[in-house]
Amino acid sequence: MRLWLMIGVLLLSLPATAAESARVVFASGDVWISESPVVVGAAVAEGDVIRTGVSGHVYLKTIDGGFFILRPGSVGRIDVYQVDSQEPSNTRIRIQVDVGVVRHISGPAVTHARENFRLNTPVAAIGVRGTDFSVFTTDEVSRVIVHSGGVVVSPFAGSCVASTYGPCEGEFSRELFGAQAGVILQVSRDQTAPQFLQDEKLSPDLMAPPMPGEPSKMEPDGGVSADKQTALDLSPVKTSVIDNVSASPGGSTLRWGRWEVVLGQDKTLSMAEALQTHQLIATNRGFAVLREREGVWRRPSQNSISFALQDGSAVIHDERTGAGALASVQEGSLAVNFANLTFSTSMKLVSGQDSFALRASGVVTNEGRFYSSIPMLSPSNMSVRGALGNDNSDVAYLFQSRLDAARVASGITYWTR
Repeated sequence: MRLWLMIGVLLLSLPATAAESARVVFASGDVWISESPVVVGAAVAEGDVIRTGVSGHVYLKTIDGGFFILRPGSVGRIDVYQVDSQEPSNTRIRIQVDVGVVRHISGPAVTHARENFRLNTPVAAIGVRGTDFSVFTTDEVSRVIVHSGGVVVSPFAGSCVASTYGPCEGEFSRELFGAQAGVILQVSRDQTAPQFLQDEKLSPDLMAPPMPGEPSKMEPDGGVSADKQTALDLSPVKTSVIDNVSASPGGSTLRWGRWEVVLGQDKTLSMAEALQTHQLIATNRGFAVLREREGVWRRPSQNSISFALQDGSAVIHDERTGAGALASVQEGSLAVNFANLTFSTSMKLVSGQDSFALRASGVVTNEGRFYSSIPMLSPSNMSVRGALGNDNSDVAYLFQSRLDAARVASGITYWTR
């Protein structure tokens, strides 16, 4: 008996083996993992620190087929890479970049559980919409460009902390899409919200250029191919192939609709075309809201305005099975109090025999944007992000709500006076 107790104590005292998160598929120059020189084929465990020298490049293939690329003079690590393909809601992925330039290409686990992915820098939290993006960072500033898809970027403040997962979405977050060519999203330690820049000299790809031929897709054995497609599928976020169909009522400064195919429903919004004249307000699972760049939203003289629901679309996603179901939005109510810049809204979400009562309240910013209270407080049970039209004649907002332990609803609504 005493022997078994001694064995048990010894086993408990042994350090736990960290789970494998990725493997090295390409390395050039000086590269170290946990202070050891890297070799192609080496496993990268959760928590391992990866460093590159002044000429070092390393490509890590994650366990779900995505890629994490570090360019010269960079330090990063994969803190957590836990993938549950059966129940994506259990997936947890968090990457840390301390300094330098990195590129991240989402694998299938990220695209199926975007709400559980986070890339942290010393000053910013970066979430994804299913994405290929590059980041430059120091202790004081981070800059992001998007090659394909979109990102949600926020400075660390309030409830946005480095220890959580998913994007920090709220009044001080900003989104950037690959269709916004030449645009950089910058976060400085002293910034309240990210800043949009158009200065090619500040691009991460110029601060630390990729090796010639660095691809967005690679062969399973680590070989580089510019032509062959791997299991990594970026097609849902290639805005260049989105149909040129938009949802913008005549005279409205808002544009809204599906920028991705949603459960077989065609796209109704060309993100690439819309971003030429409109500013992105928000996106969620397949839907987007934008508002004209020209013109300025002005607070109306009325103390309050009520809006009527005109249109809406939603999908209910089962995180356990991966199945989705279309839903309709009914019996909507939306009131805006301009005296104290707040709003309240409610609706009924209907899918087959299921019906859910959703409600939210929140703030209206000085730019006419909507943000629900964070965190959601009872009786609110959905998050809302959107905007008023510049003339206050209409509103479009996105919503998301956890319906039960397995199902999450995401959708869009459009309202007029």
